[in-house]
Amino acid sequence: MAAEARRVGLARLALHADVLAALIDVPLGRRADAAAELAGAGLLADSPHLATRTLLGRARLVLAVASGDGHGAGVIARTVRADVAASRCGPADLDLWTALRLSLDPVITLDLERAAPGPPWDLLQAAERWRAATAEPPMLRPPQSEEDEEEWTRRWAELRAGVATGQGEGRVRTGLSRHPLDAALAAHAAVAVSLQWIGPELHALLARPGRQLVHTVVLGWDDALALRDRLADDLAEAVARPPTTAGAATVPPAVSASLAAVDAAILDAAGLTPADPPGLVIVPTGPLATLPWGMLPSRLGRPTWVPRSLGEWLDRASAPVEVRIAAVSGRDLPTAGDEVRDVLEAWARVAVLPAPAGPLDSVPGAVVEAFTRADLVHLAARGRHRRDNPLFSVLSLEGGSLLAHDVEGRHRKASQVVLSACSPGGDTMRPGDEPVGFVSSLLSYGVGTVVAPVSDMHAETARRTMALYHRALADGGEAAGALAQAVASAASEGDWCAGAFTCFGAPWQVRRG
Repeated sequence: MAAEARRVGLARLALHADVLAALIDVPLGRRADAAAELAGAGLLADSPHLATRTLLGRARLVLAVASGDGHGAGVIARTVRADVAASRCGPADLDLWTALRLSLDPVITLDLERAAPGPPWDLLQAAERWRAATAEPPMLRPPQSEEDEEEWTRRWAELRAGVATGQGEGRVRTGLSRHPLDAALAAHAAVAVSLQWIGPELHALLARPGRQLVHTVVLGWDDALALRDRLADDLAEAVARPPTTAGAATVPPAVSASLAAVDAAILDAAGLTPADPPGLVIVPTGPLATLPWGMLPSRLGRPTWVPRSLGEWLDRASAPVEVRIAAVSGRDLPTAGDEVRDVLEAWARVAVLPAPAGPLDSVPGAVVEAFTRADLVHLAARGRHRRDNPLFSVLSLEGGSLLAHDVEGRHRKASQVVLSACSPGGDTMRPGDEPVGFVSSLLSYGVGTVVAPVSDMHAETARRTMALYHRALADGGEAAGALAQAVASAASEGDWCAGAFTCFGAPWQVRRG
């Protein structure tokens, strides 16, 4: 292909073919041929297309790893990572971004495979760097104000400058520092488990404050899919029963067995013991991203955070002094009005805080505006998850539908958002291990903490659980702890499926000023 392209004058196509030839030559042992092909293809490093530059980086990394050049492999991985991180500050099509992730995944896998045999901290650092570089999807719409446009332009310039000069990765976190992580875990009485796929194996890294990391291979891909699908099917069947059905108030045996199987296969296998602190920061990946972690037997009544990375959990923790609450009820949800009143009453009891904003007009514009003015936004509205186009997942309001990307490009104040009805937390996993949906969109747009269920539940269960949650939160409880307390209380009264509520993101707690 390269020879034919050169014969007819298609020089760029010939260079692409050289890169593909190098990817074929290396596993066949023809490293000298691959090196020659990549030397000529180096011009592609200046391509305006990120996917082309990523493909070249992948081929170079494959050759460096095969040649035993650990230092060179590290430099190549860092360059690709910085380039990808910079690209997220520009507009792009979501399908093109997914295509890039597919070409990027082999690079990530190679880099993690290179780090896996070494100290566990090196593997955790590598995983965190890639998560930071790929966490944010590209902009799908332009910023909505001059202030936001200036911020995006500045961030883009910083990141691109970092790529061009080799001076790091701009504002992207370049790794964890052990002392801040230990201090945060100790402060929250928690341990952390970071899960990472490397090829067909699920690796778990367990961090306890002040102790060595524990690195364990816990599960294979097929077994993980089987566990997830079994639990999802059992939950769907159990939740579909009317609340008055005999036995509906207790955890059905099939659900209980599935939850126990997940607990044993992942958390027990990762090394967690009853002697560990009660809190858990769990960083999931791939098909495990939306498991109901707080519903597992070992987690009932215990704080559980589910961030996209440990760096995000550290960086986005919020402690607002004065809290302004916005709450809205959606259509076709009989309990929504009562739920909004419960939320506002919970916060009105706290005299040291300003009065809540009150119930919002149930129209998309008012809700989007609430993100710019309120610290905590509670949406008691049914969600409809669009698997064909997840960023068009919607919440049903009286005045129309709120799309997942309607808040993109807005100047945001809200540091916590609660989505209380009908599994808006059920993100779709696009190819490339990329969760996309309402929760991941809000986290990408800068919201630090999102509370949402990962499966359907009865409306009355959601109302009661959210009333308990906001009372605990208004009394000074941290979000994950307040949610665990509310779920345990609901479960003791027979609402076992309240455990589907999950605290995504970072700690959130009112700080008395």
